[in-house]
Amino acid sequence: MKYTILIAIAAAAAATPAPPSESAAKKLPWLEGSKVDCGIIVNAVKESCIGTGSWCNSEWAHQAGYVTPKDCFAARETAPKPEPEPKGLTDTAKATRAKD
Repeated sequence: MKYTILIAIAAAAAATPAPPSESAAKKLPWLEGSKVDCGIIVNAVKESCIGTGSWCNSEWAHQAGYVTPKDCFAARETAPKPEPEPKGLTDTAKATRAKD
């Protein structure tokens, strides 16, 4: 009986998932950038304004505590992949998609 309890405890401990590692921790989102969020404040560039790609490569990211752009990108989700262009579009349809 004693061994049954010990085996059950050991099995439960083995089945418990490990805590998430630091690399699996929640990452910051990738921001595309929106001119709407830029405002008119001089010397204050927001990531939400210029987008993650530009912001991580800027002096602002360094001032925010990132030593290198690679560190900044590592703290964020990966950039979304662009949607593939549908096959068979006419030149007019391609130009219309490019404007959107």
